[in-house]
Amino acid sequence: YVCISNCYAEMHEPGKAATAMLDALPYTDSPEDVYYTIGTIYLDNNNISAAIIYFQKALDEDPYYSDALRGMASCCSRMGDTHTAIQYMERAITIMPNIPQYHFDAAHYYDQDGNFEDAEAHFQKVIDLDNTEDLYWTDYAIFLFYHQKYSEAIDLLQSGYDSALSPDKFDMRTIEVEVPPYFLLSENAIWLYMALIVVIGLLAMYGRQHYLRKKIGKMKVLKMGPQEMAFTDQRDYDFVKAQYDWL
Repeated sequence: YVCISNCYAEMHEPGKAATAMLDALPYTDSPEDVYYTIGTIYLDNNNISAAIIYFQKALDEDPYYSDALRGMASCCSRMGDTHTAIQYMERAITIMPNIPQYHFDAAHYYDQDGNFEDAEAHFQKVIDLDNTEDLYWTDYAIFLFYHQKYSEAIDLLQSGYDSALSPDKFDMRTIEVEVPPYFLLSENAIWLYMALIVVIGLLAMYGRQHYLRKKIGKMKVLKMGPQEMAFTDQRDYDFVKAQYDWL
């Protein structure tokens, strides 16, 4: 049922998605989760009134369901009731005080309500809980910028930059990977390459000698003791032979 609901939600059919989740109610021991999921489906499709109904159903099942309280806060904020949104968000923070996203939402609600001090306090709490998320740093800096706290915004962004590049944020290790040798790079392959080079060299030498003998066979050869002289021109051959015979 959950998968069917997710499919309908992706197809932007919140009614069918909600119906699929309601069909799952007889098979769950946590109806508040079902109601909360339906609330988020309607909230994502901007059906605020329907979202409120199901968030409230979740809270009726479990008054300490902090995510449902956060959902109610989001609904109130979209309707322009920032004061009530803050109340819901503070209740959620009281139940789950160490969730950065809760303080992040509260900071924006306080900012919308014109309460700079409480908004900044919640932004700072977000950074204290999670200093690795870029969104938290940049939104906090934008908040300071719009309130003309320019130097504070610059210092904050520098702190975020330093934090992001801190070696403490990385698990740096040196590992040695043993890669199995491929045949073309193996020891056997290298010996094969060497044998091929020798064979090719011998063939090249033999081919050159055969070429030279064939070329010389077409020339006039004059033997003078252990040496031989080859002539391409008959007249040169006759002249040298005559001189050699005379000597």
